[in-house]
Amino acid sequence: MLKKMTIQPCKVSSGKVSTSGTKFEVLLNPASYNHEHSIKYNYPESNMGDRQSGNGAIGRLAPEPKFQEYGAEKISFELVFDGTGVVEANGSTTSTSLKDQLKNIAGLTTRKVPKVETLITQLKDTVYNYDGTIHEPRVVQLKWGNFTFNGRLESLSLDYTLFDPSGVPLRAKAKVSFVRYVTEQESTLLAKQSSPDLTHDVVTKAGDTLPKLCYEIYSDASYYPEVAQINNLRTFRDLKPGTALRFPPLD
Repeated sequence: MLKKMTIQPCKVSSGKVSTSGTKFEVLLNPASYNHEHSIKYNYPESNMGDRQSGNGAIGRLAPEPKFQEYGAEKISFELVFDGTGVVEANGSTTSTSLKDQLKNIAGLTTRKVPKVETLITQLKDTVYNYDGTIHEPRVVQLKWGNFTFNGRLESLSLDYTLFDPSGVPLRAKAKVSFVRYVTEQESTLLAKQSSPDLTHDVVTKAGDTLPKLCYEIYSDASYYPEVAQINNLRTFRDLKPGTALRFPPLD
C-alpha cells in the first residue's frame, strides 16, 4: 500500500512536541524534496590581518572562520492538487479519457473527485492559519515513511494552472517551505554540556594548565588571559589541584 505524506498539527508543552489534531494527507506524494542545512561563522577582525594596526598574521590568505551557531534547518517541496478526475481521492491515478475528463469538469460524473479548493483550505488550516489559542501559526509534524520533521511553515506559494468554465480551479501546485522547530530544552540537549556557549565550572587536577583547559572547553587556548582575570588568578602556569574555576560562555 502506498504510504502518503501527512502533515499534522502539534502542541508544545514542558519543552516537548507532540502531535495533536487532524492529519492532512497529501493527494500525491512529492516527486522530490530539498533538505537544507547551514552553519553560521564569525570572522574575528584579528584574524583578518589588519596591516595598519599590525594585528593578525602577515600573509594570511583568508580569515579563520569561528563557529557561531547552526542555521535553521529547512525542508521544501511541491504538492500537486488535481480535481479533473485524473487523480482519485485515494491518490491513485487513472487512465481517464479526455471525454471523461470533460465530464468531470462539467460535473456530469458521479465518481468521487477531490476539489482543489477544499484541499488547499485544509492545507492552510493545518500549516498557515493563525491559532488563537497559542496566538501564532502552529508547529506541525511532516511524516513520510521513516522521515519525520517537526517545523513551522516559512512560505506557501500557490500556482493555479487549470480551471473549469466557471473559473473554479481544477489543478494547482503548492510550493511549501518549512523551518525546523526545536524547543530550548531540546536545543540544550543537542548542544550537550560540553558546548562553549554554556558556563562551565571545573575543578582542576594534577597537570592542568589554564591554556590546556581553555583548549578543551573552547577549542582555543588563547582565551586563558580572560579566564585568569575572571577567576582572579595571579598566574596561569601553576594551578593547584582542587582549584575551582569558572569558564564563561563565549560571546
